This record gives sequence, structure tokens and C-alpha cells, in this order.
Amino acid sequence: MEANHCSLGVDPSYPDLVIDVGEVTLGEENRKKLQKTQRDQERARVIRAACALLNSGGGVIRMEMANKDERPTEMGL
Repeated sequence: MEANHCSLGVDPSYPDLVIDVGEVTLGEENRKKLQKTQRDQERARVIRAACALLNSGGGVIRMEMANKDERPTEMGL
């Protein structure tokens, strides 16, 4: 069974709900290099957090970039 790596926190400087999904690989080319299971697990964590926030009325999904050697602006983010 897959371990749940999401955490829920309330921080006064953020909106009501902040869901931390941990590290996520960003960029289409980088994600294509991942194994299918890892890509699916990352996608599932983000989707689960998005659904939880939609059902609760909103908030923020916080994630850390797994591919730290890349620059987000160069990937079009």
C-alpha cells in the first residue's frame, strides 16, 4: 500500500488550508524520464490535494521541486 506523504497545516500567513504534497518533478521532459509508477504516484498526490481543496472551499497546494537543478522559468513555469 502506498504511503500517504501529504500533510495538512494551518498557517496564519497563508489561506485557511495548506496541503503539502512533498516533492514533485516539474517539467514535461523531466516527468517523461521518470518511471511510470513514480509519475503516477506524484500525479495522484497532486490530484488528491486539489480535490480536497475543491471540496473544502479552497486553499493552497504547496510542493517542493524534486528536480532542483532545473530553473522553473526555463521550463515555462
